[in-house]
Amino acid sequence: MPPKRKRKTQGELEPKTKSIWTGIEVYEDNRKRLRGRELNRSNDDISDSESEPERYDKDKIIAQLKDSESGVITVINGFIMRRIFPTLKFAVKDMLSGFLLSARNSNPSLTLARNIPVEDFITHFKGKVSTAFSNLRHSTQTNSRSNYLKDANEGKIPTGFPENVLMVRQNYEVSGQSKYILHNNYRRKDTKEFHYFATRILPCVNARHTNYKAKCGIKMLSQVFTESDEAYALALLINEYESYQFKLLKDKEGATKPRKPFTSSMSGCQQGWNHQGLETFTSILKEVRRRRKENFSISLEGEIMATYNEEAGRQRRKTKKVKVNTEFDFSEHLKGNDLVIGFMKEDKLRADGV
Repeated sequence: MPPKRKRKTQGELEPKTKSIWTGIEVYEDNRKRLRGRELNRSNDDISDSESEPERYDKDKIIAQLKDSESGVITVINGFIMRRIFPTLKFAVKDMLSGFLLSARNSNPSLTLARNIPVEDFITHFKGKVSTAFSNLRHSTQTNSRSNYLKDANEGKIPTGFPENVLMVRQNYEVSGQSKYILHNNYRRKDTKEFHYFATRILPCVNARHTNYKAKCGIKMLSQVFTESDEAYALALLINEYESYQFKLLKDKEGATKPRKPFTSSMSGCQQGWNHQGLETFTSILKEVRRRRKENFSISLEGEIMATYNEEAGRQRRKTKKVKVNTEFDFSEHLKGNDLVIGFMKEDKLRADGV
């Protein structure tokens, strides 16, 4: 038996993700063997079954696919958001079918979808897996832009940002590469710029799943965001920062819309990012993985959590409600209203057996 072909993956995978890949490979191998046996049935066997009702009803399958569409798409989106996107930010073509079947099998309630032939199910829904990845990346981009522009208009962004997070690449105009690269001080110095990135830009990545606002007082950054989340936020900032600045200055004369280094409507790239962008993302991922292990980086995360709790405590004290110890006097409202006063005479009501 020839050795199994190893599937291509992007970047280094975490142990949980590796187990998913293994399950996908086993599932697909079994599916291919079963499909092969079906295709190798002899013509005699097929002719013998002609008297029986037709086994494959195309119209019925199409109807089942349409009926199950809403539920299946919801399951796909949830599965990718919770299980895959934290580690992998782009849809890998060879893995789409495996992701789709894993999503279907993760939800026992999809009984109708399970009755649909596998090949028809994959053909109909495989594109929805790519869409799930695209939607998560788009929501990250939209949220980070919204946060940055709002904070800029309110004067909440550190003056030097993105200094200490990103730095300008030497000779970037000549090389044709992105203007910004990861700063040497990133995670190695306690700066306002890092605090801003960690609390306003990073939480935009897969926000529904990470839900940093609810966890930031009890969990460190690395316990909420994966290495992939952090690297993607940095790569996205490199791609988008000049665009943010243009939106803030677009009313001024001479402002020219910049071209994003990693994404373009003209790229024709199915994944949405060009090769330079994916290489940059992968390079940052490796660097983030190294820096997270440094002692100062770990203590810096603890400082961010402590700062949040301190600020949250001050805010709670400011908004603490004043407790009212006495009932308000409504006697003025009751003047001349004997009927209501009668309803209030508890002793008489108890005596009457109420």
